[in-house]
Amino acid sequence: MKKILTLMLMMMILMTGTLLFAAKPLERQGNELAAAGDGLYKAGKYKEAGMKYEAAMKKYQEAMKKDKLPLDSKIDNMLKNTMSCYYKAKEYQKTIDTFELMQKRHPNDHKIIKKIVMVYEKKMGDVNKAIEALKSNDPQGKKYYNNKKIGDLYVKLKDYKSALPYYLKAKKMKSDAKVIRKIATIYVKLKQPKNAISAYDDFIKTNPKKTQLYKVYSYLGKLYEDLNNKTKARLNYDKSLKIHYDRKIAMKLIQLNFEAKRYAQAKKLISTLLAKNTNDTYALYYRAQIRYQEKDLKGAKADFEKVKDVPAFGASARQFIKSINSEL
Repeated sequence: MKKILTLMLMMMILMTGTLLFAAKPLERQGNELAAAGDGLYKAGKYKEAGMKYEAAMKKYQEAMKKDKLPLDSKIDNMLKNTMSCYYKAKEYQKTIDTFELMQKRHPNDHKIIKKIVMVYEKKMGDVNKAIEALKSNDPQGKKYYNNKKIGDLYVKLKDYKSALPYYLKAKKMKSDAKVIRKIATIYVKLKQPKNAISAYDDFIKTNPKKTQLYKVYSYLGKLYEDLNNKTKARLNYDKSLKIHYDRKIAMKLIQLNFEAKRYAQAKKLISTLLAKNTNDTYALYYRAQIRYQEKDLKGAKADFEKVKDVPAFGASARQFIKSINSEL
């Protein structure tokens, strides 16, 4: 009889505990799960902590629905905690999934899509997924950041044709010097020099820093040179050189001025090169050429002698020396 009574008592205790647990409010269950998550987080068990926070978030959602409790702030906190834990645990797909839940709750929070893209691009190395996320977030292409970032991501894939329309959309929304310069660079890569020139002209209108401006003028010089517009090539190279001295640009200007028989301008540039380095073979060779054209044969010969053993100019210099010897 005692055994039966003991068994009945144990069953009653068990049932009472079960009923008490079942009767525990959903919010309290969420709080306990969140507390367990805190403990796991402190122990450095980020994945396990994330799972507890995620479970707590679901309990709070359930409590909101069934008990009509105002638990939005607790749900948001659990989502942030869940995301942080999964990120620390390098569970990047779970991180993305959590961000997407946050995005549904706060569709106007533009920081969330930026974080989603960052995880796809930087942590998962999936640029295409990052592009998909941006397009899904803005199907009509009305957001400046999304268009600009899609362009950047296509450039990262070296898909310049796909990048261009997104940069152009971004440019219409905002006159951003960086975007305009990227458009110009793409036109160069797509071998559309006239469009590139137009884009660089737009970039100059944004009043860029001199450190950028001198480079742009040099790019314009090269583009005009490719289009065989030597006059505009000279003008832009000259603008570049006036902002920042660059030996390569100076050399290009010497050549263009020499070809245009603008000897006075070429000689000024040559003098600057020789002032920096008296043995500058490029400067000596072109000074020799100019002296020859101006009938200063002795001066020309003296300069050609200095470069006759330089591989880039040697053959030509020796031929000029031979010609001059026959004339003297």
